[in-house]
Amino acid sequence: MSAKSVRVSRNGTDWYELPGSSADLSQDSATVDDSIFGTNFSSIQSTLITWSISSNGLFKGRPGYKAQIKRAGTATGFTGEATTEQGGIYYIVDRTKSLWDHTAGVTVLDGASEVDPSNIEFIDFLNGGVKFVDGYPVGGSITVTGDYLGTSRICFANTFDVSMSADVENVTTLCDAGDNGGFAVHQYNQQSAELSMDGFYNDGSDFIDDLQSRDIVIIEIDPAGDGSVTHRGYFMATSHNQSGDVGSTETESVTYSLYVPEGVPRPFSTYVSGESALPNAVREIILAWQDRETLSIEYTPQDSTITRSGEVLVSDCSLSGGVEAINDYSFTFEGSGQLS
Repeated sequence: MSAKSVRVSRNGTDWYELPGSSADLSQDSATVDDSIFGTNFSSIQSTLITWSISSNGLFKGRPGYKAQIKRAGTATGFTGEATTEQGGIYYIVDRTKSLWDHTAGVTVLDGASEVDPSNIEFIDFLNGGVKFVDGYPVGGSITVTGDYLGTSRICFANTFDVSMSADVENVTTLCDAGDNGGFAVHQYNQQSAELSMDGFYNDGSDFIDDLQSRDIVIIEIDPAGDGSVTHRGYFMATSHNQSGDVGSTETESVTYSLYVPEGVPRPFSTYVSGESALPNAVREIILAWQDRETLSIEYTPQDSTITRSGEVLVSDCSLSGGVEAINDYSFTFEGSGQLS
């Protein structure tokens, strides 16, 4: 008897199985009415087929109580900090200085020479990285100078949910549908992120102050509590609630929605170190969402020899956790093209 399996690949060669406990595959066909004279029954014609897969991915061995949620504080300068290349991006080695102040800017040196901004594709201020344009010949050690932001822990939440979502748009052409058997083709549209936290009310939480001041806050979600995986974003508080009965502890909830500062290409960013225990499949999905990439996916039911496969976009990539929960990612994949 074979076990149920969902596998993903970013390059079509290296496949990783999702560490999930539940998954489903759904297909739907759009229809048009083709009822004609001479009959009392309505009739339909099937048109484009859309399909999607949803699943979860457990961060095994990292229970929710280990998670740390932090907010950015004051800036401190750094000079000539070393970097190391990972996945085409040069990340600062000293991760305590990896949250950069975008308002101060960053100077990048290749050896002793400053890199012209035209040779930099983007700077990841939130996770301390620099990506060069294709074809730029790195000639020496890459070092960076700028300001980093210190962080402090948010200790008044006991559950949290962070959602990374993307709108997908149907861009199917006649040629697409004619060549792939009538399946819809999608592309990424706008992306967004949202953070919700619940806990016991405390006068020092500052959550209600964030809402009323409309301040921009940088928040970090570290599910393992060791800095090996960091989700960071610019946020504004958009809702706050507190309630309680007489004689019981007051509870509090807050929601932060993504804010995009001008000139910041990655207002929400994820860093995964090479030594992280995050399952490979989860890492690949998160990075595919971040980079707006297409994933290859395979879905095999329990006790079946048939595998369904195709290309998907990551339309939702969310993480939930808490003091009495396991860190659990959930994913929604929107099919693009034929489901084989």
